[in-house]
Amino acid sequence: VDDDDARPAPREDSLAGLEILIVEDNVVNQKVLQRQLQNHGCRTSVANHGGEAIERLKTSRFWRGEGGRGTAGGGGGGGGGGGGGEGRGDDISVILMDLEMPVMDGMTSTKRIRELQRDGMLGEHIPIIAVTAYARPQQIESAKAAGADDVISKPFRLLELIPKIRELAARYGTGASRG
Repeated sequence: VDDDDARPAPREDSLAGLEILIVEDNVVNQKVLQRQLQNHGCRTSVANHGGEAIERLKTSRFWRGEGGRGTAGGGGGGGGGGGGGEGRGDDISVILMDLEMPVMDGMTSTKRIRELQRDGMLGEHIPIIAVTAYARPQQIESAKAAGADDVISKPFRLLELIPKIRELAARYGTGASRG
């Protein structure tokens, strides 16, 4: 019996082995995007705003600063955090960063993440795809100037998003094949 026949061939649009951090304040959008991405084989976690995203990075394998990896504190918890990771260090492949959010918007959070990276607090470049409903040329330019690696406009189709995720994870070595 050939074991290979028992499993379907990997889909060309598979995101297997990737961990996507969804930074989005709209709970419905969070759940829909999580389900869609999980259906393509990846793991997901959620932050409700940019401040939570930065707190998530403090529990990631990328964090080199103080006060991370399972330490208490940080910015107001709450229910959307999805899947812990204290102790093991979350493995984030790509961040999907909504630009329009309360508390800390995506532009500010992206700038802060890149500052942390430059200051040596983050050990590697974490790819960020900015997500915006207003993808005018000026908005795209501003997002990239803030440190986003790519920009996608809402509403988007997964067939547009998946290649961006795969390309960035491969380019920066944050995908499943690392290690």
